[in-house]
Amino acid sequence: MNARKKDWVGIIDPFKIQPDWFQLELVGFQVIPDRNLPLNIQNDIQNTITALGLDDFRSEREQDAERYWQNDYSLKILKMESPFVAYELYRQGRLNPMDTW
Repeated sequence: MNARKKDWVGIIDPFKIQPDWFQLELVGFQVIPDRNLPLNIQNDIQNTITALGLDDFRSEREQDAERYWQNDYSLKILKMESPFVAYELYRQGRLNPMDTW
């Protein structure tokens, strides 16, 4: 990813990213900016998503979530294999019953 970021203007410095700026939409499993942020930050986040190809892995994220929801993955495994998906399921209240963060 670092190789991709050097040629783009408007990429957010990883040290400036705040929690929940990048979110996961659970229908198409695309990465989206937090809609509560100022528009200029949302635009920078969208530019970062596009430049780094973060939506290239939508089907993998969906597959990980489906495996978790069908109990093929435990929450512990999901956290290790797909921490962003795990966190977003937690943040959005979509953990399986009986699982706690």
